[in-house]
Amino acid sequence: MMRPPAWALPESEFRLVRSGVPQDVDGIKIGAPTGYVVCCDCGRGARNIDWINHGPNCDSPAAEN
Repeated sequence: MMRPPAWALPESEFRLVRSGVPQDVDGIKIGAPTGYVVCCDCGRGARNIDWINHGPNCDSPAAEN
């Protein structure tokens, strides 16, 4: 059986960043997802979950990749 990618494991937690400014500022409605994903453990993020450069002390299983 193949192991799922680390970011798909239940113990890996990420959050989608939502816009907090008016649409005329960033082109995205307030409260809508911006497309930016953040690791809940180390707080680092990127536009793609695979591109996150996790912090040196990150305990997320996804940091091992």
